[in-house]
Amino acid sequence: MISDDREFTAVGAESGCACVRKGSGSEQDPYVISGWVLNGTERVNAVTVFRTTVHFTVSQVVIWGDQLSTGIYFERVENARIEHSRITGNFVGVYAYLSRDVVFVNNTVDNGDFGIKLQASNDNVVSSNTFVAIKSVAIFVRGSSNSVTGNNVSEGAFGGINIDGTAGPANKNLVEGNTVSGSSTYGIAVWRGASNSIRRNVVTYSKGLGIALTEDSTNNLVERNLVTESEADGIIINEGSTSNVIRGNTAKGNGDGVQYFDLRDRSGGNVWEDNTYETKNPESLAQLTEASTGVMRRASGLHRCANGHMEAS
Repeated sequence: MISDDREFTAVGAESGCACVRKGSGSEQDPYVISGWVLNGTERVNAVTVFRTTVHFTVSQVVIWGDQLSTGIYFERVENARIEHSRITGNFVGVYAYLSRDVVFVNNTVDNGDFGIKLQASNDNVVSSNTFVAIKSVAIFVRGSSNSVTGNNVSEGAFGGINIDGTAGPANKNLVEGNTVSGSSTYGIAVWRGASNSIRRNVVTYSKGLGIALTEDSTNNLVERNLVTESEADGIIINEGSTSNVIRGNTAKGNGDGVQYFDLRDRSGGNVWEDNTYETKNPESLAQLTEASTGVMRRASGLHRCANGHMEAS
């Protein structure tokens, strides 16, 4: 546990945290916590850091949890980096609250309930991580101007990536180049978010929805994604979400073409153009190209659960 900047001290110091292996805390020479094997429990996080602004890196650590634990907990932390680590068996692998400029890159998070949760946290990076067998949501973002890129989510998460604006702004986030497969309810979803970009992602074999914009999500861009083999709708906009642009996506093999479709818009006031699809709803939308878009209605949407994530209805 590190409770402020003063507890980061140089190697060999008689005060501060003995966990530090090297570094001075500058941007060019961050403090480094590395090489540890740590156990988290319901009452004690494996790593806890409060109220710091010095630069530090957590690297090459292994964190084991008891299914009730939090692996790494940050509160009011800036200038941190977590890399090349494995975080397994925790209720939440990484939780960052009121934190910014945190980089989470090249890690493996598995067999937990949530992978990483950003709560009221802006300007962070979640990139090139692997999430396996996460029960709830692999990447849960409540905040703005975060970058979620190049991650892989597999083996049955309830939801792959959730941009969630129910407890504060969730605007101008970038979700790009991620792969989500086999989710049980949705691959990627935006809830009450604005001006987010969902680009070049691959969502396959969802047992529910592929990509969803829901509950007053506006001015979002969904572009050049590949969405295939979802059991429900491939790309859907639910009631109240308007002024979104859905452009250049490929959505095929989703739904059954009767109740569920490749493309669906339940709201209207959105722009659909240059998408490649096999089925859409409703059929009344004017096609902009030969393989264009739809504005759609749907019997199956998303609703908010008591635990804070979304579920198909």
